Formats: sequence, structure tokens, C-alpha cells
Amino acid sequence: MIGREGLHREVLLDLFDSAGAGTPRSYISTGNVSFSSQVTALPDIAASVEEGIDATIGRSEPIFIRPMSHLADLVADDPFADAPYDDAVERTVSFLPADTDPSHLELPLEATSGRVSIFAATTTEILSVGRSVGGRTQGAGGFVERELGCRVTSRAWSTVLSIVDNPV
Repeated sequence: MIGREGLHREVLLDLFDSAGAGTPRSYISTGNVSFSSQVTALPDIAASVEEGIDATIGRSEPIFIRPMSHLADLVADDPFADAPYDDAVERTVSFLPADTDPSHLELPLEATSGRVSIFAATTTEILSVGRSVGGRTQGAGGFVERELGCRVTSRAWSTVLSIVDNPV
């Protein structure tokens, strides 16, 4: 998302700053931003940033906010330590909208290509692994979205680790 259609890193950080997010910090080119804020301000910050993104790129893009403590707990739980696949080449966390219920998924759930397998789900995240089949891999996001019928945002596990290791 960053760098396309006028949504550069500086623009995104300015949107968060203007929305009242304290000390916004960007991580790599995927649009990950950490910031300080009161929990009660998060809905207003999210709405303001989403409006700013829409004005910048001309379409709606949802943002997904998680408290740093939530991410730190996720990392501390080390969910990929017990992933059921030894041949994983990618480890992905897909963040869900607040009103999503993934309890209907029968896990593990494998894409027909065999390249993505969802092995765990909570009310806030889906955990999946990617495998190389025929020398090709597949991102988890589209598969997760099709299975849940909603938009998600997916990040490599290494990105989540980097954010937790380098907070605001």
C-alpha cells in the first residue's frame, strides 16, 4: 500500500499525527505504524486515518489497530512453535475486523493449491503457514478473506516480531 497512489510513508505518518496519534512510527513498506494513544481515542484515530487514506488514494481501505500489549502477548505465546507443518516457508498472521467470528472454520484448513494452511484462529487473528508447491508459494490474505468473507490484513510473522522488538 505504501508508495502507491500518493500514499507515501510521510503522508501516512502525517495522517496518524493529524488524527491525534502520538509519535507515529512506520515499519517497512506495508503500512505498519505504531503510535501512542489512549485506548478511548483509538476509534476516532482509526476513522480519521481511514478518511485520510480514502481522500489520498480515492478508495476506502480499512485499518486494523492492535495494542502493542496484544502483539507482545501474541509473540510471547509463540504460536508458530507448534504449527503442524514442518515444510512451512512462510508464517503469516492475518488480523481480523472486530466483528469477525472464525469459529466455523474446520482447522487445519488447506487451500486447494496446498500452498496455504490455516492452523489456528482466534477472534482477532488467523495464523497460517505457506508452503512451496511446485516451486511456488501463495500469500495467505486472499485465502483467509475468501474463507471468512471479510477483509483482513496479513503480515509476515517476522514483521510482527520486528514491531514488538522496536516499539514507539
